[in-house]
Amino acid sequence: MNYFMQELNKLPPTEKRQAWAWCSWHLGTIYASQQRKKIMEARTKAELGLEFCESQNSIIESEVNYEV
Repeated sequence: MNYFMQELNKLPPTEKRQAWAWCSWHLGTIYASQQRKKIMEARTKAELGLEFCESQNSIIESEVNYEV
């Protein structure tokens, strides 16, 4: 058993619940922050990909001869 669990088990039940609630909330905010970071990275990659596709499309359009 790690140090945190040993100390937690020494607490009275009310304080133990409060400690678990704080720990759960804190871990939840860390997880949410990591997820937001992943979403922002994915969004940035998608935007860069879209810009690349648009630039390639304009190059192709400029090279195509529309005269029949």
